[in-house]
Amino acid sequence: MNYPNYCKSLLTLICVLMFSLSAVAQDGLRQALFEEAKDALVSANQARASLLAPSSYSEGAEHYKRAESILERGGNIERIRSELSQAVTAWQKAVKSTEVANATLSKSIQARADAISAGAESFTPELWADAESQFQKATISLENGSLKAAQRQNSEAEAQYREAELAAIKSNYLNETRTLLAAADKLKAKRYAPATFAKAQSLYAEAERELTENRYDTDRPRSIAQDAKHEAQLAIYLAKNLKRVERDREQLEAYVVDWQTPVKRIGATLDTPVYFDNGYEEPTAGLVEKISNLLETNRIQSQDLQERKQQIRSMETQIASLEQKLGGASKERLALAAELDHQARIKQKFASVEKMFSREEAVVLRSGNDVILRMVGLTFDSGKSDMKPEWDELLDRVGKAVAQFDNPLLEVEGHTDAFGSDETNLELSGDRAVAVKLYMQSNMNLDESEVRAIGYGEARPIANNETAEGRAKNRRIDIVIRTTL
Repeated sequence: MNYPNYCKSLLTLICVLMFSLSAVAQDGLRQALFEEAKDALVSANQARASLLAPSSYSEGAEHYKRAESILERGGNIERIRSELSQAVTAWQKAVKSTEVANATLSKSIQARADAISAGAESFTPELWADAESQFQKATISLENGSLKAAQRQNSEAEAQYREAELAAIKSNYLNETRTLLAAADKLKAKRYAPATFAKAQSLYAEAERELTENRYDTDRPRSIAQDAKHEAQLAIYLAKNLKRVERDREQLEAYVVDWQTPVKRIGATLDTPVYFDNGYEEPTAGLVEKISNLLETNRIQSQDLQERKQQIRSMETQIASLEQKLGGASKERLALAAELDHQARIKQKFASVEKMFSREEAVVLRSGNDVILRMVGLTFDSGKSDMKPEWDELLDRVGKAVAQFDNPLLEVEGHTDAFGSDETNLELSGDRAVAVKLYMQSNMNLDESEVRAIGYGEARPIANNETAEGRAKNRRIDIVIRTTL
């Protein structure tokens, strides 16, 4: 045995053990010495003494730090106990002082809380700092027994907090509008859009007045400020465009016509032609009526749906009751259960397929057990039936959708709008359907018997052929997945 090395290892082990025991002993000593002081600190923090009695709280913290420093240096235990005792005394005094502060400074304490809720520290940091400084003076005066000074400083702090709160509320609601009004003014909106600019200014002033007079009912001024912001944005838009029209009078017609575009888009979405022969009144009234009718239809259908759901729940309860009474598993019940399972699986797979496509790529529909992919993203060139390379990724996802079903039969339907002769449209729709079918066979490993193509020409429109948008919707490929679950 190598005794020198053995002795070194043993000595090292003894040192490690002694160090560990020393550390454990020090932790135990620390816990015993500092326990009362820690409890006092917790009580002081719960009473918010650092805010309401800062002098006593800071004094306690200083004594506590000194005690920690002495312990770390291995100093005298009695000195540590003395510092901790003074810390406990200071924090206990701080807690008592907070009780007095809560009663004496209640108004400024509430004002401070309201300013914090309004975000004063972020929106108006200078006003907030002034109020905080004044509040701290009040708490220190109170701790020192100067009640009159504390009351005076309390009133000043309350006023400053309220000022900071109001400024924060105004900044929160009005800053953006103020910036927009300045931008509108720079663009000479007063000249080019005087009525809109004046309305924006008036709404801004009204919102500011409402906030000043009743800052705690912010719903109305917030709404007014929002209106002011939109009017200011409109003034900017008008000033930019009317300035352009002034420089080039030919731009006036283009500017007016441009305003028709969004209304036409709404009409196209509602499958309703929109014309402006006699201005905006007639088409606007027509669209409003159409939307109102759709809303009413939706309301009635929603009500019917709720009634049917209630009927289904009632029937399910009755079925459960009958099954409990009759027991067993009749052929009829097993067949019904199988059909319900079939429908549930169809519904689940339909939901899965629906998530595969955006509205610009495909609209996923269901007809009984069939799933229909209305391929919005396949837009053939006029009079052409050529496939495009950029469709590959979309058609790959069609393959994944088809793969959701076991042994489906597929139909690729081609459709056109009403422009052109019947014969031409029928032939073109058939050619496009065949082109998609051949692509699917080639890339999805489908047999001839699993997919067929058929052209319907203009015979099955889904939108109004009187509008360009409607005709675009009618020029489509539908892929019908006939499920065999």
